[in-house]
Amino acid sequence: MEVMRSKNFNIYTNDELDAMDKDTLQEEIDDLKDYRIREKEYLSRVRDLEELLLIVMNMITLGENSEFEFCDSLDPFSEGIIFSVMPPKKCWNNISDGEKTLGSLALIFTLHHFKPNLYVLDEIDASIVVNIIKERTKFIVINLCDKCLD
Repeated sequence: MEVMRSKNFNIYTNDELDAMDKDTLQEEIDDLKDYRIREKEYLSRVRDLEELLLIVMNMITLGENSEFEFCDSLDPFSEGIIFSVMPPKKCWNNISDGEKTLGSLALIFTLHHFKPNLYVLDEIDASIVVNIIKERTKFIVINLCDKCLD
């Protein structure tokens, strides 16, 4: 699978376009069309994921809210996505570790709906999720503590 590249397309002057051969120009146009198609599909999947995540969050937490925000809204492929969780009647900076864990679990369960074959988890989330999701899935567990592996 080809890696989606950023919107760093070349900008040409009229003289450069006139001097460009037809095949090169067609290649640039095709690259731009490809990018637009991938971008549209990606944004659609992110919206689907966000809608399903709200449903899962409400089932698990009875009212907790969540949202996705692109780090770079002009180029969604370049920076990534920020996932935010907000329990009812709380401010953003006062979320407990348990509420963060529930948000992480909701995200993992939502992603599982789309049947990925790879999860990257920290040791806490892995200890909870690996026993629940077992079917044809690979896990990468990130661990910074040797004692946690025992």
